[in-house]
Amino acid sequence: MIINAEEDVNEGFVVQEGNHGLRLKAVLGPQCLDHRKLIDRTVPKFVFCESLKHDRRSQIEHFLHMHQGEGVQHIAFDTKNIVRAISSFKACGLQCVLPPDAYYAEKTKQNEIAELNYSLDCLKSNNILLESNHSDIDGPKDWCDLNFGVSKLEEQVEHMNNTNWFIMQAFTTPVFKEKTLFFEIIQRFQTISGFGAGNIGALWRAVQKELFNK
Repeated sequence: MIINAEEDVNEGFVVQEGNHGLRLKAVLGPQCLDHRKLIDRTVPKFVFCESLKHDRRSQIEHFLHMHQGEGVQHIAFDTKNIVRAISSFKACGLQCVLPPDAYYAEKTKQNEIAELNYSLDCLKSNNILLESNHSDIDGPKDWCDLNFGVSKLEEQVEHMNNTNWFIMQAFTTPVFKEKTLFFEIIQRFQTISGFGAGNIGALWRAVQKELFNK
């Protein structure tokens, strides 16, 4: 299963910041092996990450060191109302990672938010990241026409590029003192795939700052 339309179907999706970075590959749960079923929100999705190089200042290497081996770095919760979900998380004492200041300052991002009729102040105050795609292809395409359990990755990339969709995400700070496990809140519109290339990059920079620049 693809993470983002920009990824290499063989090498996975790569995020790099200076000398640090990670590679991600996504897979679907065993329910997807049935060719008669289309994938829905209830099917678990797993993303495997590895560091591009052995570096203690990489957040993946930091996780492996603090967790004393491989494990679950974060758990994502799908929601139909991300603002309400974030409020519930905050009421439990969890805080969200602050995206880089430049994220909301970019004119293209501000235009993207405005085109979707969302408030920049609302997204910024809740630390929500937004990623979208507006296709110029004539004629609507139903995202669920494609069975992500059996379709080739190349077909998934083409479908993702030719479909109008957007994703909103927020990420909590680590829940343990070792700074390992954290949570993600995600709200999807007209898509069951994609994790947001820009969002992943923004999260990477924010977590690097959270772990190493304090």
